[in-house]
Amino acid sequence: KQWYQRRVRGRHDYENFLCTLVAPSTARRPLMGLRAFNAELSKASITPFSTPEEKKLQQLKLAWWRGALEDIYRGRHVNTPIAVELAHAVRKHKLSKGFLVKLIEGRSRGVRYNSLHDVENAADSSFSPVLFLTLEILGYRSVD
Repeated sequence: KQWYQRRVRGRHDYENFLCTLVAPSTARRPLMGLRAFNAELSKASITPFSTPEEKKLQQLKLAWWRGALEDIYRGRHVNTPIAVELAHAVRKHKLSKGFLVKLIEGRSRGVRYNSLHDVENAADSSFSPVLFLTLEILGYRSVD
């Protein structure tokens, strides 16, 4: 399972893959799972260039991930390599479900950069949750 994680991460998120390698050893597997999940979601993102057929397929992928996330938080078995690793991270570090949902929802809205406000919203729904979840994996729950 971990070989798959490394392959996905190395191809789609190389810089963060390298950062994960220097993380504390107890955090590497959960961080790899989180980053692989994020890479998988980014492949299913709706873009202004998506054709109607692509949008339908991307919506199906995102709907599948919503269901998988529900299964993970209900303690049900998931059977894809990335979902298994995400489930491990959720259980081990009690990751906030809201951040994971925000990632999925951010990808389903599509990306439009017509204003600075649009850029801020895109960052808030696609980058910030990953950073907050990374902090949770590393043991930080509050900025206080």
